[in-house]
Amino acid sequence: MLHEVRPGRVLAASAAALALLAAACGGTPGRAGAPKAPAYRPGGTLLVETGGFNSRLISYKLPSGPERDFKEPAFGGFFRNFAGAFPGPNGTAYVLIPANFGPIGQSQLFQVSLTAQAREVGGLLSVPFGGYLDVRGDRATSWACYRHRRSIYVLDLSAGSDWHPVATGCSAALAPDGKALAYFDDGSLFRISLPNGRPERLLSMGSVSGLKAAGIPRIPSGSVSISWGRGGISLFGGTRNAWALVVYRPGHPPITVPLGSSTPQAMVWQPQGRLLGFSDYVGSTQTIEVRLLDTATGAISQLAVTQNYGRFQWSPDGRVLAVGRSSQVISFIDLQGKVLATNAAGGLPDAWAA
Repeated sequence: MLHEVRPGRVLAASAAALALLAAACGGTPGRAGAPKAPAYRPGGTLLVETGGFNSRLISYKLPSGPERDFKEPAFGGFFRNFAGAFPGPNGTAYVLIPANFGPIGQSQLFQVSLTAQAREVGGLLSVPFGGYLDVRGDRATSWACYRHRRSIYVLDLSAGSDWHPVATGCSAALAPDGKALAYFDDGSLFRISLPNGRPERLLSMGSVSGLKAAGIPRIPSGSVSISWGRGGISLFGGTRNAWALVVYRPGHPPITVPLGSSTPQAMVWQPQGRLLGFSDYVGSTQTIEVRLLDTATGAISQLAVTQNYGRFQWSPDGRVLAVGRSSQVISFIDLQGKVLATNAAGGLPDAWAA
């Protein structure tokens, strides 16, 4: 399945898929009669939320386990109240847990381990409704929006410091090296160097012509989510019945991908690459689509459709995606949409480490 990025531009799905594969792998299709490739065996380790009301956070050694549980902190309802985990040093992980949930709530950042007790990192953070978390390099950022509560906080993980506000907005993402922050506020995308830089406006949504064509005259701050990768800074935004994906790349016009009424789900950039994986929920079919955008060509190809979790992560080499199919199954899919393998590390993949 292929989608247009600009009116009148039609691309063949097979050509797009081959271009994506070549871009990521640097190869060409094999010759007829060539020896059959060995069966794919994923390597490395997955960080997985098992899902459900009593979700667990596990480390799953590929290709077939065993799985190991991270130790819960003594902080009521730990695995029932966190959303997303980030890998830390020496096999640990970072999670943000609400201490009390609501418009004037507080949350605590923990570093959890497979073998040792969880460790509090920084103090209690005042963020409404649990807050969101991003961890890159030696920094963490957190934010959430409710009326006048719109602060974006950063914490230096290497210095043992506490949270401090750096900007005002409703969504943020750290640069891959953790040395800068992108955030959205009042209709514009900004960048700020850390720890003490000044805000720089990168893109005003009012100047993105593709948004008006998609029926989105303005993007409410509370609707936005952001991801920052080597290929650029991407954001989802829109209204109840009209959504779009926008990609900012320095020195290039922004890319706009209209999503219609499909609800945005996740965005993950290819490690060291130009491909952006993204997913959206299609209400009419009650399915989640996982697609790829090649930011160099504008080509879009569909990799997977699932009626279950749909969260995904890239392999460390950027050649394969691990897609959560259910609480029992994760599929490993190549850049042509071929299922290479499945295993029992079911749930929501948060990270894939070498």
